[in-house]
Amino acid sequence: MGYLKSQIETGDPVRTKRALQEICKHYRSGFCCPPALLTGLEQSVVGLLYTQRGDEKVRRWALNTLARLGREQNCLEAILHTLKNYESEPQTSAAAIAAIFRLSRRAALLLQRLSFDEQMVTLAALQHVDAQKLDLSALPLDTEKASPDLLKLALVLVGLDRAPPNMLHPRHENAALVKALGGHHDNVVAQYTVWAITENPSLTLNDIGIDIQLVEQQPDNVRGWIFRLIAMSPEDAERNFEYIELGCRDPSEEARMGLAIGLKETYFDGLEALILDWFLNEGDGEIRQRLIDHMIRQASECPNYEQIVTEIYEKEPASSAFRNRMEAAAAGTPLYSKFRRAEVADLFGGGARVTNNTYNISGGVQGGAVSIGGDAKNFGSIKFEEKTILQIQTELSKLERVLHESQIDEEQKKELLEAVRDAKAEPSAGKVWSLISKIRKAGEVILAGTTIWEIGAVVAKLAGFN
Repeated sequence: MGYLKSQIETGDPVRTKRALQEICKHYRSGFCCPPALLTGLEQSVVGLLYTQRGDEKVRRWALNTLARLGREQNCLEAILHTLKNYESEPQTSAAAIAAIFRLSRRAALLLQRLSFDEQMVTLAALQHVDAQKLDLSALPLDTEKASPDLLKLALVLVGLDRAPPNMLHPRHENAALVKALGGHHDNVVAQYTVWAITENPSLTLNDIGIDIQLVEQQPDNVRGWIFRLIAMSPEDAERNFEYIELGCRDPSEEARMGLAIGLKETYFDGLEALILDWFLNEGDGEIRQRLIDHMIRQASECPNYEQIVTEIYEKEPASSAFRNRMEAAAAGTPLYSKFRRAEVADLFGGGARVTNNTYNISGGVQGGAVSIGGDAKNFGSIKFEEKTILQIQTELSKLERVLHESQIDEEQKKELLEAVRDAKAEPSAGKVWSLISKIRKAGEVILAGTTIWEIGAVVAKLAGFN
């Protein structure tokens, strides 16, 4: 959970959304956040509802996450605030309503003051309330007339295995309608049909309503879910190996990511060569991490996998976030104890490893003392250790939230936010110095004494620019 929390706080909408989805999946599988981490995780997710105003998907998944792990006293106010401010977004409203039903016994009373579609409220409530405790008179849905938003909500229930029988038609099982909706004109509805099959253990590749032979004609998001569905079962993946090959060469990162996630628990003879070639040539760091997850989970099946991931683990600094991620992926496998022995040896063996996890800048920059309010002088060759990188990223996450809420000039705000995001994504000395320079450029008259200026000073100090 610590690694997922750090991903939430990167400020990158894609990473944030995926981390939230991962948390929800863990909770659906029966895992829970350790009590010591829960409050901090709640605060991070609640903060997204106020800071990620421009990203509907992050907002929606933040609500879904709070419905899983949130506590009423800490989260309800933020959920109600979001519901009132985004009434025009059906999916956001539905996620908020579902979270309210999950967290509060007063849900019906709280929602009486607001006006929402009866079918939407029923479908949202069913995500967390047993069907026998609700008035289901608004169902079934008429799939010919229902809006895409209502169909997506219904498919969520199918995926969660919480759909009442014949929810989509009085004479047809839900699985038959899922298959039929695979051909829906709305691409996101089609995507949700595939998602529902990946999540519901009673549904299989045979229930898909999209011709997988035409997968290349589908949008990126739909391709990603189709590749993921095919890859989740070793039998399906081996039988449809040509689509695994196709997916790893797909030009879309979203599509390749779906395949990499699906392969995590899958292995069969002949897959190793494809994975290793893909891993060596994959340019996206997060997709490479997903392939590492696959190799960790399947290391007992493939000695080459074990050798590769062990070398990767040993090159990482002790107690780093990446090591924590690898240990989490190895949980329940023989590799976990091997990782932990290496971690203990590094912590108590009396010597730090030499790693590539430093960021260097040398050459044309003059060296010397640097401060938030002074001129740049000599800082020649600078190396950031992993701990410093994480500290800088934490401060940059704070700065991003403060900037979103600030009342400074919009153009100036946009420039600073872009610099913050660049520095978070690549916390090199150059990127960090670029941000500090932009804060200085904004001027002491405007920012001096503000939280923006103060956090900038902290970042400058962490980076050694003082």
